[in-house]
Amino acid sequence: MANTQVSSARGIRLVRTARHPSLALVALLLLAWSGAPPTQAAPGTDQRDAVQQLRAEGDAVLVGAGDIAECKGSFDSATAALVNATPGTVFTLGDNAYPDGTTADFANCYGPTWGAFKDRTRPVAGNHDYNTPGAAAYFAYFGAAAGNPSEGWYSYDVGTDWHVVVLNSNCAFVGGCGAGSPQEQWLRADLAASKRACTLAMWHHPRFSSTYGTTPPASAASSRAFWKALYDDGAEVVINGHEHVYERFAAQDASGAADPGKGIRQFTVGTGGEELSSFHKAEPDSQVRDATTFGVLRLTLGRGTYDWSFLPIAGSTFTDSGTGSCTGGGLSPAAPPPPGTPPGAPVPVADQTCQGRVATQVGSKTKMVGTAGDDVIVSGRSRKVLARGGNDLVCITSSRAVTVSGGGGHDVVKGGRGDDAVAGNGGDDVLRGGGGRDLLVGGAGKDRLLGGGGRDSASGGAGRDRCTAERERNCER
Repeated sequence: MANTQVSSARGIRLVRTARHPSLALVALLLLAWSGAPPTQAAPGTDQRDAVQQLRAEGDAVLVGAGDIAECKGSFDSATAALVNATPGTVFTLGDNAYPDGTTADFANCYGPTWGAFKDRTRPVAGNHDYNTPGAAAYFAYFGAAAGNPSEGWYSYDVGTDWHVVVLNSNCAFVGGCGAGSPQEQWLRADLAASKRACTLAMWHHPRFSSTYGTTPPASAASSRAFWKALYDDGAEVVINGHEHVYERFAAQDASGAADPGKGIRQFTVGTGGEELSSFHKAEPDSQVRDATTFGVLRLTLGRGTYDWSFLPIAGSTFTDSGTGSCTGGGLSPAAPPPPGTPPGAPVPVADQTCQGRVATQVGSKTKMVGTAGDDVIVSGRSRKVLARGGNDLVCITSSRAVTVSGGGGHDVVKGGRGDDAVAGNGGDDVLRGGGGRDLLVGGAGKDRLLGGGGRDSASGGAGRDRCTAERERNCER
């Protein structure tokens, strides 16, 4: 599928991804690797993954809904027209083919409408799909894109910074969904292995809904362990179907308490074509609700940000749009600002330095996100670091697998002890290898690519780059 990739879980990678990487640069990298002398080992898997990272061009678009196709109506055709006009990855949120998810339902109802986008669809299984034993027709229709038929959960990467997790909330058919279940254990392992700074998850049954009334169904409680695992890892967004409405929540924790700093925002988009339902009492953190409009949700996943827009079918006027950012959870508490520090300026973190400068951010949990200003970042215990705007200094201090995704300023990145892959972006960057066998890749600016103690490779970018490494390509001395 376009703009998707799977990251390796081994080694330390520092990835600085250009918004519009040139094909010439990618070709140059491949030439550099293919031209390695026979006596020298080829770069590792993680360095090859870094090249794949460079191919992720710009923002990624996801578009979709749940509760979709029925042969007796036409609203599924109307929502399909919206999807047809929107490029990107299509998602479904379950209950794909009414009434029972049979082979005939998929062939006669889903196929003529949303089936037109099957080759770019990442589906979710719903309870109506399991009205056919084992959701056999669902898995047969979507094939490998739906995951293992005995599980129905999988994950993939899109764009530059985003990891997408698809879960199966039909718990009785897949060995449960609670803490310690095979699916929950897989989820935690998948999140731990992900190198992306931002995470979106989707499944069928919502954890929270203003349609539930005073007694939420068992399906709401069954997804609590999903939410807890995602919250612990610093995920940003959850998308569900099942309830035939559109609803958007503020960021919450797994118990439904508001948490604007680290919480997860939930969207319910059960508006794909099946008959709409109604609301009961609004949940405390419900921000937007509509039960009268069919439509789809479009998400634009950028560098540390996401934009959403609910697209109504022709003739309807309700819409909802906004923007959010990666949580940035996992930063060590900053020391009190020194006297005279300007408002909003980075604040040093006590007892941590990077290249002799006092750190302004130190990773203490899985993920950390820099500011729009000039940062001094120490990776600490974080495995995913997103350095955003400004002229940043980044030091990797862990021997574990770490991914750094940088911004467009004049940055300095210092590798760690592993086999690192460091790529410049749009600024005049200094990329310095560490103790391993590193790959240094220039960006669009005038970069300096300096090898470390290992057998390093340097490949210049679009600028007039200066390199010092054992193997060099497209460099000026």
